Amino acid sequence: MVDVSKLVLTHGELCDLAGVHPNSLDRWATIGLIGAAGGGGRKGRVRTYDFMTVLAVVVGTRYR
Repeated sequence: MVDVSKLVLTHGELCDLAGVHPNSLDRWATIGLIGAAGGGGRKGRVRTYDFMTVLAVVVGTRYR
């Protein structure tokens, strides 16, 4: 069985999965709508997102 609590996606992977433009995801993270599990904050650091954030973004974009 897969342990989804350890699932982590990068910013680009989440954008592709949810069908969201990267600028939209950046804006949501900047204003605090979603929280990154790690990374970000400065140039060269890739934001990563945990399973619950991925689920929230995907479901939210599907039902908007």
